[in-house]
Amino acid sequence: MKNFSQKIPLAVSLANFTEQAVQEGLSGLGQVYPCTVKSVGLDGAGNTVVTVNFEINPVSSTGTKITLPEVTMPIAESRYVRLPVKVGDQGIAVAASVRIGGITGLGTGLAPLAPASNLGALVFLPVSNTAWTTLDPNAVVISASNGAIIRTDDGKAVVTIADDKITVAYQTINFVIDGSKVTINGNLQVNGTINSTGDISAGSVTMQTHTHQVVGVQGGLSTITTTVGAG
Repeated sequence: MKNFSQKIPLAVSLANFTEQAVQEGLSGLGQVYPCTVKSVGLDGAGNTVVTVNFEINPVSSTGTKITLPEVTMPIAESRYVRLPVKVGDQGIAVAASVRIGGITGLGTGLAPLAPASNLGALVFLPVSNTAWTTLDPNAVVISASNGAIIRTDDGKAVVTIADDKITVAYQTINFVIDGSKVTINGNLQVNGTINSTGDISAGSVTMQTHTHQVVGVQGGLSTITTTVGAG
C-alpha cells in the first residue's frame, strides 16, 4: 500500500524551525508598548514610579491571546525636573537592555550582564497628544493642576505658582501676589521712582490726608520748620 501523505521538504522544515526560534528569542527581549497610568507611587506615596496597564490588542496577529500584567516602573525624568504624572496619563513603556531596579529603588544590587525579562526593565515615558492646547509653539510651557515649584536643593529660595497666588521666598523674606494685592514680608528698597494713582499709607498716616502741626508761629514773612512725622 502506497503512502500518499505529503512530507514537508527538509528546507521548509528548517526555515519554519528557524523562524519559530527567532520569534521566541525576540519575545524574550525588552518590548516597547503603549500604556496608561493606573496608579502613582508605592502604596499611594510619592510619584516617582507608576503602575500601568498596557494598551494593546489582547489577541496577536497569529490569533494567540496575550495577557500582560500590570507593571510598576520608574518615570523617565531626572531628580532636577519632576513630572506631576497622574492616573490616566498615557505614554510608552521603554525597555532597557538589563534590569534597572538597582538604580530606581525597585530592586537591589548591580544588574547582571544578561537580558532582563521582557517586562522587567521598563521606564514610563509620557508622550504628547494632538488634543493638547498649544499656548506658544516657541515657548517652554510648564503646566499642572497645582501649578509649579522652582527651588534650590537647600530650600532657601523657592518660587511657587499656585492656582490662587504666586509666592517668591528667600529664607525669611517673601512676597505674595494674589488676586487683589501684593504682600511683602521683609524690607523693601526701591532704586527709582514710585508712582501711585492711589493713596500711600505708613502706619496710620496717609500721603493724601495726613497733616503737620506748625510750631513756632511767627508773623510777617518769617520761615518756620514744621515737626516731622507728627501726623
